[in-house]
Amino acid sequence: MPNPMGDLTGPFLTQPNEKYDVSFAGAPAGVYKGYCLPHVALGMRIAITVQ
Repeated sequence: MPNPMGDLTGPFLTQPNEKYDVSFAGAPAGVYKGYCLPHVALGMRIAITVQ
């Protein structure tokens, strides 16, 4: 990734329907790939598309 940004971290959610919001304002358009740290052994991955 030519312009890496910091880690995407947030609170550890454990209850149904819990959520938190993340803003990608000013991020360059593209697809940002990552993984879920607590579930990396299970292969949980993420892709965020910024348009």
